[in-house]
Amino acid sequence: MLDSLFYLYTLASTSQNKNPTTWLMIFSALHALAFFLSYKRAQENKELLTNALTIGVISIKDVITSISYVVAINSIKTPDDIYTAQHIYGVMAAINIAALVILYKLHLKYAYTFGRLFFYELILTGILIVFRTVTWVKYRYFESYYEPAYYNLMYEIVIFCVVLLQCIVMFSPEYPRLFAWLKGLLKKSPSKS
Repeated sequence: MLDSLFYLYTLASTSQNKNPTTWLMIFSALHALAFFLSYKRAQENKELLTNALTIGVISIKDVITSISYVVAINSIKTPDDIYTAQHIYGVMAAINIAALVILYKLHLKYAYTFGRLFFYELILTGILIVFRTVTWVKYRYFESYYEPAYYNLMYEIVIFCVVLLQCIVMFSPEYPRLFAWLKGLLKKSPSKS
C-alpha cells in the first residue's frame, strides 16, 4: 500500500513542469467536488446538517491552504525569499486552527450535534496542524533549510495521506465502518486501579 501511495505522490508531484504543488490543486478540486455533492445531498434532504457544515468548512479551508501554499512557493524568486516563505507553514497551521474554531462554533449554533464526520475531520486536521507547526518551528527557529531530503519527503507523504483520507471521508460521510480503528482507539482509555 505504501508503494502505491508513493507512486501516486510521485506521479502527482512530477507531472507537468515537475511542479510539487500539482497534487494540492488536484485535492482542492476534489474538496470542491465534495462540497458540491454535499450541497446537492442537502438540497434533497439526504445530508445531515453536521456533515454539510463539516464538509463546507473543511473544503474551504483546504482550498485556501492549497492556494496560499502555491502562491508562497511561486513567489520564491531568489534565495532570500526562502526566509519569508518559511512562514507559510505557520500560516497554514493557523488557518487549520481557525477552521476548527469556526466549525465548532457553527455546530454549536446550527447543528446542535456533532456527527462522526466532525470527529474524523477533527483528528485529521489535528494531524495537519501538528506537522505544519513542527515544520514551521523547524524552519523558523532552527533554520535547518538544508536538512536531508527524507524529512521533506516524509512531510509531503504524511500531508498527502491525510488530505487523501479527508477526501475519502468527505465523499462517504455516512459509511458505517470507515475508520473503525479510530473509534476503537478513542474508546480505549487507561484504567484507573
